[in-house]
Amino acid sequence: MDFDSIYQKYYNELYAFALKQNQLHSEATDLLQDVFVAFYKQLKSGSTFENPRAWLYKVLLNSIRTEYKISRSRIEKNVEIGSFAEVSTDSSIDFYSAERRIIVETCISQLPPDERNLLLLYHKGFSYREISEILNIGYTSVGTLIARATKKLKLILNEQYHELFE
Repeated sequence: MDFDSIYQKYYNELYAFALKQNQLHSEATDLLQDVFVAFYKQLKSGSTFENPRAWLYKVLLNSIRTEYKISRSRIEKNVEIGSFAEVSTDSSIDFYSAERRIIVETCISQLPPDERNLLLLYHKGFSYREISEILNIGYTSVGTLIARATKKLKLILNEQYHELFE
């Protein structure tokens, strides 16, 4: 694949992921520009990528972590996160399931960043190997960490919205 096709294929997905990491629109677009510039430079230097999607996610997450370390105060702001589920144009989605999705998104945002990242990447369809590469964790630990994050999410859901999730 060439740069243009990879950019077209993954830009919107990466943008949505950046928003889920409590990034504002302008910050997300700036981060993505930096990520794709780095990717372009790597391609021009002759690098080949077995899995460009995983590489892009890894660089994006590293950029987000770096930005977070520089400006920790942003966490205290009440920033609206992006939708956990993909935006759908299907009008058959009923109000009840949309409301449940918003509740789950709110609870996911309460998880620590590492656990939130695990669940978001897993939801995006990344394999355990890809998740371990992106998050720099042991491949054999991914399943256990996802199970723990899921358990914490269930506890938060049960604690705050027990009447909906029993």
